[in-house]
This record gives sequence, structure tokens and C-alpha cells, in this order.
Amino acid sequence: MRLKYLTEKAYETLMDNIGIDKDKYSIASVWIPEYFKGKEYFKESRIEASSVKLYTEGGKNESDIVNVKLIFDAFDKLTPQQASNEYLWSYLSLVEFWEYSLWRWGNDSENESSDVEDDADDTINIKESKRSVNIKQRYLCEKSRIGLLRNAISRLWWFGYLSYKEGPLSQKYELTELLLTQADLCQSIMERNFSMNRNVCFGILSAIKKINDDQALSNVIKDEWRSLCKYINRYGAVTLLDTLSQDEVEKLSYDYLLGLR
Repeated sequence: MRLKYLTEKAYETLMDNIGIDKDKYSIASVWIPEYFKGKEYFKESRIEASSVKLYTEGGKNESDIVNVKLIFDAFDKLTPQQASNEYLWSYLSLVEFWEYSLWRWGNDSENESSDVEDDADDTINIKESKRSVNIKQRYLCEKSRIGLLRNAISRLWWFGYLSYKEGPLSQKYELTELLLTQADLCQSIMERNFSMNRNVCFGILSAIKKINDDQALSNVIKDEWRSLCKYINRYGAVTLLDTLSQDEVEKLSYDYLLGLR
């Protein structure tokens, strides 16, 4: 199939009317086509992707690992630039994968915590309800780094991109599983400005896995992810992180964690 995306006008209409349309985001069936009946609300891209049905059973956090693999494998032709298109992810979460979006993010009470921490620009406006914010972040996709890491579908692709491993298929998602099985680690990495830099994320995760796999060290270094990520963030203040290779970030992270013993 070819991936589709919302038109700019349709995207802005949905964003502007979140407060009015709140109830629609609880409808079990896809409602967007009827909402824009008679009007053009999407366009088709030239990007080919495999059809995929996302997993909607069991624990929601646990399902993320399965669905990251499904989405990243199905959308393997996407580039990071293309994957930064908020119109694409908004369409996918509202139309192609509406059943999943509603299952994963439909219950506000279950979604008070986020993949990334709130910052000054992400504070809930007193005029907005938590429900409105949930809709804006999970079903639509805000035009920001945070938006890409919170949208129901884009977050799955980006988690895969930032952690997949070249090589044998059996090892491809080792770091992805590490990232998503430890909520504190995921949040510690994704809340940072470097979170969209694959070399940095991959290097940090590789260092942690290297330590975890070493029996002599695995019980020595525990729960220091936030401290490590703060260190890498500070390091970026004096050195451009974008110039560092995966191996260089891994060594920095490994040496820092060992220094905490």
C-alpha cells in the first residue's frame, strides 16, 4: 500500500476543533471519512509500505515492543525526514490504525504518565482539559520532537529507528526490548534534546546492554540511567553530539557508568 497523509487544511481543522469534537475520539469505528464527507482530507504519497495489523491484546506497555517491530518492519522505506511529517502520523493514528489508537490511548486515567516528561512548553493550559491534551498528543501529532514521540503510531516507528541494530534478524531489536522494558530508561532518554539522534540513543543503549551482559558488572550498575543521560546532555554543551559516532557515545556512556562504582 502507499502511505496516506492528512491535508494541511484537514489537520488544522481537527486541531482547531478538539474541544468541540472530544466525544468523537471515543467512537469505536473510524469516523474521519464521515467528518470530512465530500471534502478532500488526505493525499496519497509515493511511499510504499506493507499492510500490518497492530497487536491489541494483553498489557498495553508490553504491547509496545510487539508493535514497534510491526510498524518499523512494515514502514522500512521511511526516512527520518519523511517520518517527521505530522500529517502522515495523524492520518495513520486516526484512520489506518484507529482501532489500535483507541485501545492504547482511549482511557485517560491509564495515560497520566508519558514517554517523555512535561517541560515548560508542554504544561497543560488552564483552558485545556486533560482529555484535549491527550487527543492532541496521541491521536493527532503536534509539530515538535515531543509530538513525534507521543503520537500513537509515530512513537512506535521512532522507538524502532532509534534502537534497531544492523545485523542478524535475531539481534535486530535487542536494544529496542531493553529500551521498552525499563520505563525509567525510556523516559530518561526520550526526555532529552538528543532523543532524536540515533547515534546517541544507540550508543547509550549499547553501553547499558554491554554492562548488563557482563556478570561481573550487571549487579553493580543499577538505575543510573537518568544520571547517565544528564551527563551526555551536559557533554553536548561542549561538544556537538551530532559529530559523535555510535561507538564514541557507547564508550562515553560505558566509562561514565563504570566510574559510578
